[in-house]
Amino acid sequence: YLKDKYPEKKLWEVYVKNEKMAKFLKVDKMPIQRMQELEWLVQARSNLEQPLNLSATEYTELNYGVMLYNKAPNAFNYLRAYLGDSVFDSAMQEYYNQWKFKHPQPEDLREFIETQTDKDLTWFFTDLLGTTKRMDYKMARIQNQQLLIQNKGELVSPLHIAGISGDTTFFEKWVKGFEGQKWIDLPPGDYSEIIIDPGHVTPEIFRLNNN
Repeated sequence: YLKDKYPEKKLWEVYVKNEKMAKFLKVDKMPIQRMQELEWLVQARSNLEQPLNLSATEYTELNYGVMLYNKAPNAFNYLRAYLGDSVFDSAMQEYYNQWKFKHPQPEDLREFIETQTDKDLTWFFTDLLGTTKRMDYKMARIQNQQLLIQNKGELVSPLHIAGISGDTTFFEKWVKGFEGQKWIDLPPGDYSEIIIDPGHVTPEIFRLNNN
């Protein structure tokens, strides 16, 4: 919603409200959409986060807003990015058509999307929605056109990497989630930087080790 309705609005206009101060803090270019991520991060890093599958009365007053209106939509944006717009949109449209005027449960949504996409989405429905496990992939080193990435978090979920130079993206790829560490083949290209999740679509808890 924020991306569609306020594509040019910056985060500092809501929080800092002073462009000079925003530039000093180096947040002057952050889009307004980053607000949802930052509010969730405050709760997560304070160990106050709650799972997304609780009843409304189980949330603290603050978490009711942060979890349901910030983390939840970001989680489904993550799933959408991983599956692709066309696959996600098609699956959701079919789900709406099949379950309209009925009373689906969360397990019905999971079963339907997994059937439609032919993918095991345990990482999403069980771990991301049902726990407060943290996602933290770290770039370790590059060697012989391969990138070594370590999973320092608890969440074993897909990660997105991209090769970038300036404003040009040379490649993008999704990598299946893993525990421990993994070598990933890199395509040839004249890119100067490799980044994990440059578009901020995944719930990375610590981004300083993402490039």
